[in-house]
Amino acid sequence: MRKITLLKILLIFTAFGYAQTTCPASIKSNSTIDAPTFVLANGQNGCNEVTWPLTILVDGLTYSYVSCSGGNLKYIIDGGQTPPASFDVTVDYGNGLICDYDVDGNLITLSNQEFYNNKVALNVHPNPITKGKLLNIDFIEDTTGVIELYNITGQKIYSKSIKSSKNEAVSINKFNSGIYLMKIRSKGQTQIKKIIIQ
Repeated sequence: MRKITLLKILLIFTAFGYAQTTCPASIKSNSTIDAPTFVLANGQNGCNEVTWPLTILVDGLTYSYVSCSGGNLKYIIDGGQTPPASFDVTVDYGNGLICDYDVDGNLITLSNQEFYNNKVALNVHPNPITKGKLLNIDFIEDTTGVIELYNITGQKIYSKSIKSSKNEAVSINKFNSGIYLMKIRSKGQTQIKKIIIQ
């Protein structure tokens, strides 16, 4: 009896851990921004209340869990909040799982991020970069906003505010070699760059 109970607990935590490391593949086109339905990635199961959090943050706004069935995970914005203008949002599912979606509701990944249209005018160099160097970000004009760095599992590992600057630098010494996504938001626009640390 003890073994069966322990096995059930282990399965629940395993399902929770799996779901919390994989971003839903898209936002259903027939859903609305105040009640988005996320389409779970192929092979990602676990439509139960243990697997997904009761609340998520969509661009900093609180959304509550409604239902999950057939691979469709639905949330609705909590009362008294104004929803974002489009599906161009960042969703924080908790436990470090942060996922970005474009205006069409598609998950922004390493394979499609270069085609993201709503861009801040900037240049990031050197890229690829080796340890011991600074990653430089040059803007066309004075910019305020935020720079964020994510690993390939979608975890935010770095954040820095930009305060009226044309040039910013990020030390990459504490990061392991690999591929990262740098997200830069300013004046309602977003740029996502693939960064390679050698």
